[in-house]
Amino acid sequence: MNDQGFTQFHIDYYNEVNDDAGLQQEAEDRIRALADQHQDIIGAMVKLVPQAKGREVSFANEVTIRVFIRGNDIVVHEVGERPAQALHSALDSVERQVREHRARQRNR
Repeated sequence: MNDQGFTQFHIDYYNEVNDDAGLQQEAEDRIRALADQHQDIIGAMVKLVPQAKGREVSFANEVTIRVFIRGNDIVVHEVGERPAQALHSALDSVERQVREHRARQRNR
């Protein structure tokens, strides 16, 4: 763990929508916070891209987050008009699914 208590693992981050470093920082902070006090998350990938419709690119943005968790990867896909809104929604879903996964593991 580092000084903030975050577990160390690699997070791949791809943003083809904008250059907002705050989005990357938020994604990394929230994913690392999920791993704090746990050893099940071994990596993650966050990808923001414009939503393509045929040959045209719409004004929507797609966010895909994959959390590499021992025993089962969790993948979330969200679409939203604003990159931040789509990312927040995807992170909320990842957090919920990780908590549910851990609860299922405890009940085994």
